[in-house]
Amino acid sequence: MLNSTAPRAFGPLLLATVVACADSGATARVPRAEATAAVAVESAAIEVPQPAVKSAKTADPSAPRVLRDFAPANIAVESNLDPLPVSPFAKARSQAPLKLKWATQVGLLTFRSTMFMSGGKLVVGTHGSSLSAANESKDGVYVLEASSGKVERVIATPGKGDLDVGGVAFDQGVVYFTSDSGLVTAATLDGTIVWKTALEGKVRPAPALARTRSASELEVVVGDEQGHLVSLDAKTGSKLWSVDTGENDYGARGFIAAAAIVDVDGDGHDDIVAGARDGVLAAYRGVDGKPFWRASGGSGIHASPSVIDVNGDGKFEILAGWSYSVLGVFDVARGKQNWGASLSLPSGGIEGLFSSPVPVPGASKGAGFIAIGSSWWDKEDGVTMLSGTRASRSQEGRTTSSAVVTDLDSDGALDAIMVSEAGAVLQFSSKLERREIARVPAKAEATPMLADVDQDGTFELLVVGGDGKLRCFETGSKEAPKVSRFRGESTHNRGDLTHLLL
Repeated sequence: MLNSTAPRAFGPLLLATVVACADSGATARVPRAEATAAVAVESAAIEVPQPAVKSAKTADPSAPRVLRDFAPANIAVESNLDPLPVSPFAKARSQAPLKLKWATQVGLLTFRSTMFMSGGKLVVGTHGSSLSAANESKDGVYVLEASSGKVERVIATPGKGDLDVGGVAFDQGVVYFTSDSGLVTAATLDGTIVWKTALEGKVRPAPALARTRSASELEVVVGDEQGHLVSLDAKTGSKLWSVDTGENDYGARGFIAAAAIVDVDGDGHDDIVAGARDGVLAAYRGVDGKPFWRASGGSGIHASPSVIDVNGDGKFEILAGWSYSVLGVFDVARGKQNWGASLSLPSGGIEGLFSSPVPVPGASKGAGFIAIGSSWWDKEDGVTMLSGTRASRSQEGRTTSSAVVTDLDSDGALDAIMVSEAGAVLQFSSKLERREIARVPAKAEATPMLADVDQDGTFELLVVGGDGKLRCFETGSKEAPKVSRFRGESTHNRGDLTHLLL
């Protein structure tokens, strides 16, 4: 599971409260005796039910489709959690900053943005020079020569209004992208628009691609700011179904987070797990949008959920975060919460979670961590890596980036690579060491990407700074990344991180 040294028989995952360090060089502001006691306290554990359905890996998708009837399950997310001790990261041995290979102006990105590399091309959807200006000519999808960073073309967002691109997905020569103008668009990489479909609100999350009907049909799944989660036919853009979310106590609704794609009921077809600003994480049947289960938290969801397999047993879980400090791991089939953590400052303030949590495997099974950034209080924010029984935190200021994962320096320990909004490109080792490896202009939000841009066997690190420049840094690493981009290895943006065992 998350940590093999848990204080009770290890089957369930533990629930804990993480009290943040005041700064990167200080321990948490709790008495040492209290912190020590927290290690010995037996945390409340949640029993993990065995799914009654078959694994999606053994289901036969060619068998006749039978849609069973069921009643959606409603789950309350656990937030009454026991304390977890926090320590600072150790300072890693200093080294020279990464060398810049090239830099190209593409425009601003946000924590929701995705990019990918295919056929020697880098594809990035951007917000141009402003996050809010209307009819901006620099908004769109940039197609670059990966080896040099040369811009080959810009696929302009169709129409008028706020043309900022939320994110991109890709399949067989077609890029699918969302925009604040309310459009979902499909285009070829030469710039030909295949179709465009208007939704009712801004479409801020990156699209996810799924196969909910058959292995030969593809769907685009995305939510808008008015609270509609929709499935579109990827060939035509026609709407297959739509479901609505509710409002939270402050009247907020809609989707900021991207959806995750996984077979929930074991029938061999994709289903959808999505979280909205009303605080509900829900699993929907892919073919018609009927909810399997709903997990309700106390705040909205801005972080995108991912599919994980904690211990490699083939029974998948959902890793999700709520904006007011709470993380949770949920059984895919039933929505049962298996683990939870609540992050907070010594003052009791929340850790605002816009960054999406990412697993970072340790040196052995059960020794892994979850990496997450916080962004609420500005200077007090930072990065936390936590397991079932301990956590380390570094005060970096606002960090909305999610992590990519690799063994950057080939020392046998995996690293979470993130960028703070202050512009620090950071390496956090699973040995709980911290190192700054590069610097970009401030107000950087987007998750970096690892790619071998010139196909020479070594990987480069791609980071967009607050000046809108995409910078390509040489890492010298020949280690294949475990997580190379936001939303997982597939350009379908499935949120599939099931290969990372904790």
